[in-house]
Amino acid sequence: NCSQPPYLLGFVSSGILVLSLNSLVKMVFLRVHILVSSVLGLCLGDVFSPNRDDFDIYGPLIAINDVILVAVNNYWSTILIEFLSDMDHINSDSDHFCSKDFDDELWYVYAVALGKNQSASNIFIVGEVADLEMSANLTGRTFVGVLSYTGSLTTINCDNLSLQYQFVENAFVHQEHLIMTTDPFGLVAYGFSNLFSFSYTAATNELIVHENSALTSELFMPFAVDYDGNQGIIAGFLPVNRTGRTYNKSLMI
Repeated sequence: NCSQPPYLLGFVSSGILVLSLNSLVKMVFLRVHILVSSVLGLCLGDVFSPNRDDFDIYGPLIAINDVILVAVNNYWSTILIEFLSDMDHINSDSDHFCSKDFDDELWYVYAVALGKNQSASNIFIVGEVADLEMSANLTGRTFVGVLSYTGSLTTINCDNLSLQYQFVENAFVHQEHLIMTTDPFGLVAYGFSNLFSFSYTAATNELIVHENSALTSELFMPFAVDYDGNQGIIAGFLPVNRTGRTYNKSLMI
C-alpha cells in the first residue's frame, strides 16, 4: 500500500538491531535501499524523461523555407535560427544567425513548424514538460508557442526575437504521439495527438484545444500531418487489436 509505508521503517530498524558486523549492516542497508526504491518507483509511476541526445524520437526538429532555417536542440534547451532571405545582399561580416533559449529547461520540444510561403518569421513549437508522471492526468503538461522575428531581414538583430506560448489547460496524460503543421503563411499552427487536437494563432497567442472523438480516438496514433491552406492530411497507425502493442495498419484522413 503506497499510502502506508511504515512497515518499511520497521524492517530497517529490526535489521540494524539484529546485525552487528559492519559488513552485514552494509548489506542490510543496500537491500533496504533497493526495496525502498522499488516501492517508491511503483507508487510514483514512470515519469517523462526523454533522451535529449536523440533527434529522431518524436516529430521533426528541423524546418526550412525561403526565409529561415530553424533547428531545435533539446540537449541545449535552445532554438537555432539561420536567416536565409536576401543573403546575397548581406555583407560577409554580417551575422544572420540567432538562438533563443527555452523559457524552462524542463521543456522538451516535440516538433517545429514553418509556413512554406510565409514572409514573417514565425517559428511554431510544441512539446511537453519533462519529469512529470506519464500516467497522471495533468494540466499544463503540453505547451504550444511561436518564436517571432520582427526586425529587418537585411540587418539581423537578434533582440527582435520574442517567444510567446500557451499551455494546454485540459488535463491529459503523457502524449507519445504529438504532431504539428501550419498554414502556408505561418499564421496558425494545427496539432494532433491521440487524445486531443489544437489550433494556435500566432498574432493573438490564442490556443484552442478539442478533445478527440470520432476523428482520432485513443487507438489512432498520428505520425505525420500536412496542410496546404485548404485541405489537410494526417497519417498514422491503428493497432491490430485493442490490447495489442503492434501497430501495422496505416490510416490517412
